[in-house]
Amino acid sequence: MATLKDVAALAGVSVKTVSNVVNGYAFVKPENRRRVEEALTATGYRPNLGARNLRRGRTGFVALVLPELVVPYFAELAGLVLGAAQEHEWNVLIEQTLGTREGERDTLASLGPHMIDGAIV
Repeated sequence: MATLKDVAALAGVSVKTVSNVVNGYAFVKPENRRRVEEALTATGYRPNLGARNLRRGRTGFVALVLPELVVPYFAELAGLVLGAAQEHEWNVLIEQTLGTREGERDTLASLGPHMIDGAIV
């Protein structure tokens, strides 16, 4: 698995420049950005989201707590939430409560603060 250091060496730039490109910062010279993007493609680099989230102090997960996914409204809602989350590099944990308050309480109690950053109920 390629590292930022590998990409930087191939592109002939600093690790910080590669990090800036990967994280979408605008303050990178166009020529350097092009070289880094080519090196990212050539090495197959993929960010370690676990490490990124640890550094940022978050899990990267949000829970979507629904009564039942077989209900068309909730299935459509889940699709929309998944799409929006993907755009922002969030992961969604979908939990079904089977439509009971007890199911909601149990689900939320089982999803501690170390598992998720928030919940949509």
